[in-house]
Amino acid sequence: MTEHLSSITVDALLIGALTPEAKTQAESHLGTCLDCTRELESQKRSHETFRREVLPRTLPKIMDAVTPQPNRSQSSSFSLLWMVAPVLAMLLVFMFPAGRTLFSSPKMVTPAEPPDVQVKGTPSLQVYAQHGDKVFPVESATRLEPGDEVRFAVGSGAFPYLLIASIDSAGKASVYFPFDGNESRRIDVNQRIELPGSVRLDGTLGPERLFALFSELPLKATAVTAELRRIGAGGPQAIRKTTGLQTDAAAQATLLIEKSAQ
Repeated sequence: MTEHLSSITVDALLIGALTPEAKTQAESHLGTCLDCTRELESQKRSHETFRREVLPRTLPKIMDAVTPQPNRSQSSSFSLLWMVAPVLAMLLVFMFPAGRTLFSSPKMVTPAEPPDVQVKGTPSLQVYAQHGDKVFPVESATRLEPGDEVRFAVGSGAFPYLLIASIDSAGKASVYFPFDGNESRRIDVNQRIELPGSVRLDGTLGPERLFALFSELPLKATAVTAELRRIGAGGPQAIRKTTGLQTDAAAQATLLIEKSAQ
């Protein structure tokens, strides 16, 4: 597959509506395409937000609207059913994900993304790695190798400044965004931002912890790296266990990676 996956295909993959052959092709493409991997992760977050925040407050109202009431005429009940049928179809897709079907021969349904399934106000950090030709999202404690390249994407929330830094098992503190910068850089608020460039991992093995620091005003890199070196002085276990920095950041996100030799 040389073209990017469509949003319909990504959605179908998430709800288990692809044929086995199409699923294999899509997963093969995701293994080499950073853009489509990002789209998959974005839609996963949208699905989870829908289930967690939208569905609980929406479904009871819809079910009440289509449930016959003593004083509701038959014609008005049918009118309400026609009005809410598309919404019910959308809800069913999220209620019955992959592996759980409502009908014996379900058809794929592609719901429109509701307007309030947008993550706002919650700073976040996503890391993507490239190992050879394979591109994949990095989860906590993912094992990477020296020479792998990593890229960053963040959800800025309401904070206009960002600094990303790390501490490795050798006690070396690095500033990755802005690369080798002296202080935080201004970013757009309430946006998902793919940061430019990539970082090639060096040969230091063991844990490396990344911190994304969001703030109202710029943070000085010297203060951040001093705190990182303090943590690094405690050795690999301190790096693995520490999930927050003592800084003036208004919000933080962190991720642990483990570098090992092939």
